[in-house]
Amino acid sequence: MIEIQPFAFITSYDTHLGSQMFSADFKRLYFLAIGVEERDKAGLEEAYKTAHRIREFEIELYWKRTAYIWAMQAALIGIVLFLKSGGDVRIKLDFFNPSIVISTSPSSSTLISILLTSTLALTVAWLWYLLIEGAKFWQDNWERHVDILGEKLGQNLYQVYPIRKFDGLEPYSVTKINGYVVVSFVIFWIVNIFWALWCLYEITDVSLTIEFFITFLGWIFCYAAFVFVPAYMFSKSLFFKGLRMGGLGSSIVGGTKDVEKPALYSRKNCDQ
Repeated sequence: MIEIQPFAFITSYDTHLGSQMFSADFKRLYFLAIGVEERDKAGLEEAYKTAHRIREFEIELYWKRTAYIWAMQAALIGIVLFLKSGGDVRIKLDFFNPSIVISTSPSSSTLISILLTSTLALTVAWLWYLLIEGAKFWQDNWERHVDILGEKLGQNLYQVYPIRKFDGLEPYSVTKINGYVVVSFVIFWIVNIFWALWCLYEITDVSLTIEFFITFLGWIFCYAAFVFVPAYMFSKSLFFKGLRMGGLGSSIVGGTKDVEKPALYSRKNCDQ
């Protein structure tokens, strides 16, 4: 018979090995890098407050940027829906038989506008994904500062979780949920691009279908070569060249060659 404990206290320490997440050598080099003595309580408290404040600031910026991207996506969806709802209006100027012809199918110019708008929206969605990844990194970065400094000050509030076991609650990640939302937007815009190209080609036979798919694959290649990959590499180059990363970017400056940052701590759920 398994005895179920009502509460489980989960900490950021490796309880299996009995060792703390950050080694003594790492913490020594860490305090050397930030310029604070381990015994300087006032300096530690100031650094702790600063790290905590910047962490909250990063979270606030994350939601502001997300709201901004949401507004852009909503505006682009509205533009595409407006373009799709409008038919092609042609006025026949004939003195004996004047007429106005309204077609329910979009014209070629409308389809091209939908194609360009959807391509722009897909780019914005991809940049949205990069924004989420970058914001999550910086949030984890400052949370790690808070973990180390809080442990030194005896303030382990962020490392202890009085979680009730087996109560059906799951620690869902807000960042991952936003990532799923971005994926849904990406799929939506790709479908729109596919539809616009299909309508432009007016597929009626096999030869046109083959030509269409060649064009579609060519569009994907060009988009990846000139938009997708450059945006990713540009963000990574800024990320690793140290615009905001300090001496602890990859390995600790002034430390031994083999001393590197430990992997980002992934909080355990209470079922483990």
